[in-house]
Amino acid sequence: MPESADIAWALAEFERRFAPASVEGLRATVLLLLAGSGGGPFHLTIEGGRLETHAGRHAHPDVQIEIRVDDLCRLLRGDLAPHTAFLEGRVHLLGDGALAFRLRALLGLDDRGPGQA
Repeated sequence: MPESADIAWALAEFERRFAPASVEGLRATVLLLLAGSGGGPFHLTIEGGRLETHAGRHAHPDVQIEIRVDDLCRLLRGDLAPHTAFLEGRVHLLGDGALAFRLRALLGLDDRGPGQA
């Protein structure tokens, strides 16, 4: 089980969960502003059916997501539902909201809460 603040695990998990078949024709850049231990700016690029993670900012992201590292890890482990995170103010979005919503499916995130099948 990863540590709650393990950013390397979280970025690797994005790549592991990525579903190339669901992004045909999609070209997008996502800026992640991660607060907390190990955080900082990171960005994801999606192009040609591939997802790549990069340290640092991107000059013109399509969507910006602000979240604490520990909350991001909780989302990826299934201990926090995306809808709950948004409603509780744990995640903030700027830019293309439709793309942010689509990322949930691309990365295998759903709104089942902890302990729900």
